Amino acid sequence: MSGRVTFRYSPAALRDLKAYKKAHDSASITRIGEIQREIEAAWPEPEGRFMPERLKGDLSGHFSRRVNQRDRYVYSIDEEDRSVYVIQCKGHYSDR
Repeated sequence: MSGRVTFRYSPAALRDLKAYKKAHDSASITRIGEIQREIEAAWPEPEGRFMPERLKGDLSGHFSRRVNQRDRYVYSIDEEDRSVYVIQCKGHYSDR
């Protein structure tokens, strides 16, 4: 079922987005937009071409998608209120 999804960002995710903009990394910014559209289109299933992965351990219940070779878009979903909480967009989840 597709439809409007609300994206919310942790302070770390907002810093990550600002870092991409400051570095003029338009490829990663574009990829993040594509990831968000893909999440919305496939809601609530973690499907798509950006290698969605269900995380384990400390991040159990979260998902990850590849932004680029080194960075991951890490998020959780709330199906009831159709929202996505973005934890980070830069780095690898094992880096934090």
